[in-house]
Amino acid sequence: MAPPLLAYAARRLLQAVPLVFVIILINFFLIHAAPGDPIDFLLGSSDATEEYIAQVRAEFGLDQPLLEQLVAYLGKVLRFLSRLPATLLLMGSALVVASLLGILLGAVAARRPYSATDNAATLVALAGYSMPVFWLGQIMLLVFSLHLAMFPTQGMMSLRAPREGIGMVLDVAHHLVLPVATYSVYHLALVFRLTRVKMQETLALDFI
Repeated sequence: MAPPLLAYAARRLLQAVPLVFVIILINFFLIHAAPGDPIDFLLGSSDATEEYIAQVRAEFGLDQPLLEQLVAYLGKVLRFLSRLPATLLLMGSALVVASLLGILLGAVAARRPYSATDNAATLVALAGYSMPVFWLGQIMLLVFSLHLAMFPTQGMMSLRAPREGIGMVLDVAHHLVLPVATYSVYHLALVFRLTRVKMQETLALDFI
């Protein structure tokens, strides 16, 4: 059963490649077909000189022919794709952590509603839901990276870490701790609140 499913998934992925390429092209030409000058959007309402406008236009390649702009645009898309695995690793790890902890805390809190455990978990979830992620990330870096020196401040791997085997896995995991913890707080709060409400509704049913 698994091989046909994998083959089907592979075919669908291959079919998606030209579709994504066409969407990228359409997006590029729609931007250039839109009325107005992109420089006006980049600079906003600032009173820029003609020299500065020309400098910005050159930095973004807007002074080049359309074909060269397209090549540069595709190059930036490819650079984005090269960073996609790291992004998916971070997001996937954070969502797994948020889902597991959120379901666990929601189930524990729902068994004893309005108890000390439920109130404490609800308060923490509310704080996590309301806290700006960028602010939480800065606090995490200040406390755990700069002051306690427990985790690295940036990057995905250490320069002296092994490039294969369990050493590489442990080094990447060490770099992931703070970003995953920061990114998962908001989603953990959402999963917790949803699990708690649904568990309370289910426990109140007659058949329970």
